[in-house]
Amino acid sequence: MDEALSTLNKICPEMSNAPKIWYPSSSSFICREDGTQLTGLRGQRIYVPVDDARETPRLAKALWMRSWALGLGYIRIGLSGQKLKRSAFDDAVYQPSRLDFDAGASTGTGLIQKRCDPVVI
Repeated sequence: MDEALSTLNKICPEMSNAPKIWYPSSSSFICREDGTQLTGLRGQRIYVPVDDARETPRLAKALWMRSWALGLGYIRIGLSGQKLKRSAFDDAVYQPSRLDFDAGASTGTGLIQKRCDPVVI
């Protein structure tokens, strides 16, 4: 959490004093019933309120561009060889058609999820 918040503050110092909620992704902290951890922290969410939700795509693009300008962007090669642009922020989540799966994992028999509660900052 501290590293993610530090990265956000580096990319967008204007948000350093904004209220935030931090939460691990729904694929994080999957364990066997005996407590053996199968996945650790796999992804993170930082929610920041905005005054005008119509500005979200513009703000998301600015975060993306700033992260690349600071050297935090990279290219990952996909399974079929395509070049996938990545950064500290997943810009696909800001698309209106995307749902935010933050409710946690539906685990099968023998598995549990041990995520912490959301942290209000």
